[in-house]
Amino acid sequence: MRGSSYELAKYISSRIAIEEEMVSVDIDLDNDLYDKIVAHLETSDPNIISQWISEAIKIVITEYIEKEGGR
Repeated sequence: MRGSSYELAKYISSRIAIEEEMVSVDIDLDNDLYDKIVAHLETSDPNIISQWISEAIKIVITEYIEKEGGR
C-alpha cells in the first residue's frame, strides 16, 4: 500500500504545473496530515498545497467512479 501511495504522490507532484478551471471548495486538514503534505512537497506555499490536494482528490474520485462503472 505504501508503494502505491508514494506513486500517487509522485504523480500528483509532477502535475502541479498543469492549470485547469476549478471550483473552490474548503476542506479541513488535521495537523498531522498537513505536516505530511508540507514535508512531502517541501513547501508550505498554500497555492502549491491547494493544487496538489486538488489533483489528489481528482485522481481518487475519478478512479473510484471508473471502478464503480461510472463515466
